[in-house]
Amino acid sequence: MTLRKLRRRKASAFKFVAVAILTIFSPETPVSSQLASPDFAASEFTFPKEWGSVAFIETPPSVSSGKTIVFIQDAHVNYQAQKNTAAIVDDLASRYGVRLILLEGGEGDGSLAFMRKRGTPSARLQVAEEDLRKGLLSGAEYLDIVSEHPLILWGIEDAQLYAENYSGFLEAEEARQSLEPEIASLRAIIEQLKAAVFSEPLRALEARQKAFKANELALGEYVRWLADHGDQLPLAEYPMLKRFAGLSASSNLDMALVAEDQRKLLRDLQSKADPEAFAPLRQAGQDVKSGKAPASAFYLELAALAERSGADAAAYPYLSDYVEYLKAKSALQPRVLWEDLRRYQDALKRKLAQSADESALLEAGENLEWVENLLALRWTSTDWEKFEVSPERLKISTWLPALLELAQRQGNETAWQGDIAGIDKQVSRALRFYEAARQRNEALVSRALGKMEQVGDPVAVMVAGGFHTDACVKLLADRGIQVLVITPSVGPADDGARYAALLKEKMEMLKTPFAKSYAKKETP
Repeated sequence: MTLRKLRRRKASAFKFVAVAILTIFSPETPVSSQLASPDFAASEFTFPKEWGSVAFIETPPSVSSGKTIVFIQDAHVNYQAQKNTAAIVDDLASRYGVRLILLEGGEGDGSLAFMRKRGTPSARLQVAEEDLRKGLLSGAEYLDIVSEHPLILWGIEDAQLYAENYSGFLEAEEARQSLEPEIASLRAIIEQLKAAVFSEPLRALEARQKAFKANELALGEYVRWLADHGDQLPLAEYPMLKRFAGLSASSNLDMALVAEDQRKLLRDLQSKADPEAFAPLRQAGQDVKSGKAPASAFYLELAALAERSGADAAAYPYLSDYVEYLKAKSALQPRVLWEDLRRYQDALKRKLAQSADESALLEAGENLEWVENLLALRWTSTDWEKFEVSPERLKISTWLPALLELAQRQGNETAWQGDIAGIDKQVSRALRFYEAARQRNEALVSRALGKMEQVGDPVAVMVAGGFHTDACVKLLADRGIQVLVITPSVGPADDGARYAALLKEKMEMLKTPFAKSYAKKETP
């Protein structure tokens, strides 16, 4: 049984409206997708915000290799995430000639380009769209079928390590299903106790955090609420969060007044500046309209032109405020912002917890959520690092007795009769999945770089689950590779059952390679 067969059987489970500011600008023709050596700058790569966002860029002190990997954090079988991944890869192929796509979950050649010979483009699109929705195709595989790009899809797994990881996945699934009733019962007890024990400020914070996690509260609104209600914990020690809070407070600019200032400034500059001085501004406008740059690029270049021409910024106050807002926004580091937000939430909760019961209940709730995320395979590398520091918190036997004693004191007549030792045993089974996943990181990186060297391309895309991000980025950076990490936007998530069913089906159907079976697929 080879993973190559598995790979072929198993498919890896703002476009902002450009504002017509200077109507003489016209979109540039995309770079040919035949380029073998893309002229690509990670810091300048932009794409429509609905596709996702740049999480961070890791640039080692010495980019000795001259290579860049665009690391796309995969959300397995999530249809919208896969569509967005396909869009991002399509953009990289069209504009920069990127062709090497390195895939988690398979070994060796994973091309499906042979499907391009079967049926019309619209028929191929129909078949690929159906299978993408079913989770049978990944975004990169979908693109390989429906586009004409000369993509190289290459699986970078070690067969034995992947098989061990899959075995861990099955154990984690069994553990999740067997513990589901008991975990749900514990969650209900904790929520009931929070309503009785938590102070009003702590309950309000919990409610806001829950709404934010459920996407019922936007990040800006949530951060503004934290800033307004966090009197006991100033934002000074969380600089990136403080910067974002300031941005959120100043983002309600009157864009009509900004546009009026912009028109006024352009008229004034036309009467003062040399016509040749407008060349960078025209280029910025073209880049915005063609999708190669965000809308902010035009405004920042306009401000630079005004400064070079000696224009008085005070004469255009609304435009000046907007430019300062854009400058501050461009300096945000999403990865640092999320870490600041996590630390601030934790610190504020502990500050608001005035009694021993509140503190104990707060910790019990966080520990149970940690267990729930483990069983649902939602851990990140940060969760693993937390486990290595405090492994005992993952054992409910260390904190559950105190929780049940608190429930009894509060008059909660719970009849919970769960098997504490049994839960700890099942949770430890689920850990196997992550232990194996961590072992795969070195293999993923080594095989990715080996294939890049063989192909000779300085830029490649690597698609792997978010749990692998930090470890793989560090391994790549240690080898002098620059990494651009992108998080695709996701759609509604299922409960994991569909992903589990697909993986089980594909692991058992290994006799016929996926590519051969897919070749038999009829197109309308």
